[in-house]
Amino acid sequence: MSVNPVQADDLLQETLLKALSNQHRFEPGSNLVGWLCTVLRNQFYTDFRMRKRELEDPDGAAAAKLATPAVQEHGSDLRIVWHHLGKLPPLQREALMLVAPQGMTYEAAAELMGCRVGTMKSRVSRARAVLAGSLGHSTGPPSSSLPRQARSVGRPSAPVTHGIRLVKETTVMGP
Repeated sequence: MSVNPVQADDLLQETLLKALSNQHRFEPGSNLVGWLCTVLRNQFYTDFRMRKRELEDPDGAAAAKLATPAVQEHGSDLRIVWHHLGKLPPLQREALMLVAPQGMTYEAAAELMGCRVGTMKSRVSRARAVLAGSLGHSTGPPSSSLPRQARSVGRPSAPVTHGIRLVKETTVMGP
């Protein structure tokens, strides 16, 4: 079945290994040569299919063409953010770092910094606005995404929620 003597030898060895490992499937009294030829043929087809997908590449040139370098954009983006964070005033930077990445509540961050909650919210808001502006992001939705009523010179008659449902929280006092 094979012209190459090395491949023919490999095929014969694989056939014998499969025949020995599957000898429990051979039915005594049936044609042993026919069964072995079937195993040989199936192994030949399997090897042929596998060789079609293989590529001989002794020097690794083809593999080098297939390799792609890892994308490192996220690391450079993070360095840019850290650079702009460093330009923030120290109180705003500290407030933003406590609330955003560390996940502290405004109340806990305000207590830690020794200021009022409103001051903490203001510092974080200003820090976010300055950081977003320095990174080239707008701090609010683009005017084209606002309803026509909100883009007009006058104030809108109803609050603009941009698809967010506003729910008033009510506290029920005991009887």
